[in-house]
Amino acid sequence: MTFAESSICNKDYCISQRNLTTVILQMRLYVLYNNSKKILFLTGGAYIAEIVVMSTMQGLVEVNVDTANELAPGIFICTDLSAPPKIFYSFWLAPLIFESILCILAIMIGIQRSKDHFRPALISGTRLVNVIVMGNVIYFVV
Repeated sequence: MTFAESSICNKDYCISQRNLTTVILQMRLYVLYNNSKKILFLTGGAYIAEIVVMSTMQGLVEVNVDTANELAPGIFICTDLSAPPKIFYSFWLAPLIFESILCILAIMIGIQRSKDHFRPALISGTRLVNVIVMGNVIYFVV
């Protein structure tokens, strides 16, 4: 396996790791909202829209790209030789919007749970739910 081939494998690993993380965050929100179908369809639909927009932007940009994987003899670096198009920034708008939706949902449930926390009749497992909410919020902040 050459260096260029191992780079592709690492790229695929990063993409699949991001997808897995995103699905886990969606499922955590689904559970925190008491298995709400609205949340499931909102986050699932937004995720599909994100994938469609990112794929479309990538397809539009990659049509006229000139690439190379060996710029100098023995040095393998996959690179784009052409200047990035002016619309390429919009590739990152879809994940920004989608993850903002997830962050807002996590903050909203955190606020709702903190109000419920001060009620006299606490349900068991409140501490675990608080940890999960805080984990979601910290993920988006970092």
